[in-house]
Amino acid sequence: FQGLHQMIVLSLLLFSIASGAQGGKTPEGCTIGEKWTEKFIRFECFEGKGTLIKGKLITGCVPTNTERGEMIKPGQTFNDDLFTYNCSKTGELVSYYIINCLDAKWDAIAVGAWRVMEDGREWSCFKDDTGSIKLAQEKSNYSSRNLV
Repeated sequence: FQGLHQMIVLSLLLFSIASGAQGGKTPEGCTIGEKWTEKFIRFECFEGKGTLIKGKLITGCVPTNTERGEMIKPGQTFNDDLFTYNCSKTGELVSYYIINCLDAKWDAIAVGAWRVMEDGREWSCFKDDTGSIKLAQEKSNYSSRNLV
């Protein structure tokens, strides 16, 4: 098996979640002050004024997708071991998505880019045919002048 490249591919789907998404709790079904997380988005039930009795407000993104997970606000980013994610809000749309991959030194690799590390491994960040962003790592045949 010498000469064969071993490739490790790690991926997470690129996704966006709209505030008006179907399913989940409705304002009628929530308790004022209650907070919950659905599909990486944090919601809060609030008391309305005038003719609005209760409402459902999006307050940010939750990288762990858990009820007790730390929230990041729209406009902030979050790094895990492999990717940088962005939480953004445009009008009524809140999105949580990958903006780039991270190499072994936690340096960003733009989608569509690659680099060769000191140990000779090539890291590449790419989007596949389904829209998933993937990070690949394999032994490189490039010379040492291309090393990072």
